[in-house]
Amino acid sequence: MIEAHTKEWHEQRKKGIGGSESAAVLGENSERTPYEVWLDKTSDAIKTDEENEVMLWGRLMEPLIINQYSATTGRKVYNPGWACMEKYPFVCGNVDGLTDDRVVEAKAPIRFYEEPPKEYILQCQHYMMLHNRFLADIVWLNPYHKLCITTIEADPELQEIMLKIYVKFWHGVETRTPPDCITLADVAKKYPFDNGDTVELSTEAQDKLKEILSLKSKIATLEAAIAADELFVKKEMGENQIGLNATGGIAVTWKTSKPRMMVDTARLKEDGLYDNYLKQGSTSRTFIIKEKING
Repeated sequence: MIEAHTKEWHEQRKKGIGGSESAAVLGENSERTPYEVWLDKTSDAIKTDEENEVMLWGRLMEPLIINQYSATTGRKVYNPGWACMEKYPFVCGNVDGLTDDRVVEAKAPIRFYEEPPKEYILQCQHYMMLHNRFLADIVWLNPYHKLCITTIEADPELQEIMLKIYVKFWHGVETRTPPDCITLADVAKKYPFDNGDTVELSTEAQDKLKEILSLKSKIATLEAAIAADELFVKKEMGENQIGLNATGGIAVTWKTSKPRMMVDTARLKEDGLYDNYLKQGSTSRTFIIKEKING
């Protein structure tokens, strides 16, 4: 079995849509968009990144969670390794575990969940399609070290919708046709540089600019009101660090922060060392509405 987060592991993942990418491809992941997944799949570069602390501890905890699940339920769990659907070979993945009748997905989240989040549900629906199972147990160790088990059933209608989106997405990978940008970060990645040309904006785009100006005006009014209220409270607190409410509870604090350590650039320039430590930074595009839109 290929070790996670190695070059070989990343090469394998480029060949299809894995379970952990399901929610992102479906547009249901708050931290990753379909466009970002598409960029990974179409890039010639192979990632060689190392896992972060959260990923590391999740991987280390996974077998312990699976073992405790087996001890608790009496079900024997095995890992089938990397698998792909016969009809849709780009639907693939490496599930945490299988039993005779269900998928088992282990999680060690850093957040507290009353119920499994949508990303977990979609991942399990993905694996149930992949391994022809009709049940899935999501097993997670919450931050209070309590083992939680939630059983979900296969949802054929949802799975059909997922497959349609997968097919369209993977066609975009094969034809190098990107999915729609759904965040400002997506747009910044797709159009990192301007070409110096001019474009006539559509009526809809001009309407959006009017809306932006209107919202910014409202924000400015609210920020001014907030600043006035904050000024009043701070003047009343003076040099005091803590402000109490009528019952003696802490209503507000105004603490002195520790001084920030800064590089003395003037000294470096005087010593002739400043230029030695300069490096070119990343570029960005600045969006400025130059004047009010008529209408």
